Amino acid sequence: MAEVQVRRFSSAEEVLKECREWLRQDEVSNALVLAVMQRLADLGSGGYAGCFFAEAKLGVVRLALACQAPGKPLMLASPALPEALGPLAKEWVSTLGQNPALAALRVVGEPINARAFAEKALSFLPNVHSIQSIHEMQILQILQAPALKAPVGGTSRLANDDELPLLSRWGMGFAKDAGLTDTQEQVSTRFSLALQRGELFVWEDIGELRSMCVLSQTGTGSARISAVYTPPAERGQGYGSAIVAEAARKAFAEGAKQVSLYVEKPEVRRLYERTGFTLVGEATEFQIVSG
Repeated sequence: MAEVQVRRFSSAEEVLKECREWLRQDEVSNALVLAVMQRLADLGSGGYAGCFFAEAKLGVVRLALACQAPGKPLMLASPALPEALGPLAKEWVSTLGQNPALAALRVVGEPINARAFAEKALSFLPNVHSIQSIHEMQILQILQAPALKAPVGGTSRLANDDELPLLSRWGMGFAKDAGLTDTQEQVSTRFSLALQRGELFVWEDIGELRSMCVLSQTGTGSARISAVYTPPAERGQGYGSAIVAEAARKAFAEGAKQVSLYVEKPEVRRLYERTGFTLVGEATEFQIVSG
């Protein structure tokens, strides 16, 4: 009987070249993987230091794909078949000692598969005793531009350089609300790149910034809205749902066929459902805890 074989990729370009169509079979669940791979590909060879890209195959059939950038959780793409998780986890663990940049023992993906992967990895690691769920997300999708008018005054626009320090601080607020472990430096770098790419948007009303979001393209006809944040003093007035609706409209106007959005709280999900988003999946991040 054929055995599951694990193969490493050398670059994000190689991942996209060979796996893009496979990833697009579940494009909404894999929107984050596609977006991160595209960003790394845009950076070129300088963006691969400390990265992990690998697939598990049975003959010519791809069973699973995993990718990780330094300081970030390993992303397990969908679908991932159970028989691939052990070999893929073993390959990942074997690289950790050689690659300190991947010391973050975290895995994110569909809840059942991400947990199973973490449990397999646990069996190959010394001095560990458990895994913990640290971050749960729901995946929303919309297939056409929202028809609802913004419930508040003001308008959305691209952020400018002068606003970057404030928006980076808002980014830390978003990370805290979402239960993420990003540092201020990581957030500032990510927002600076989003600003340069024309992906960082704000909602302005009466000359004041009220909310923000990032709108990114996956390069496959889909778009993803992320980092939606409204300062506490401005919440409950509709600014968050307004900027999400406008970002979705912009994405569709530029040719997107679908727009996805990850949320952490059910009450936030309900706000976006009123705009036209629907629940299509879930993802959970697990932490492997040292003993």
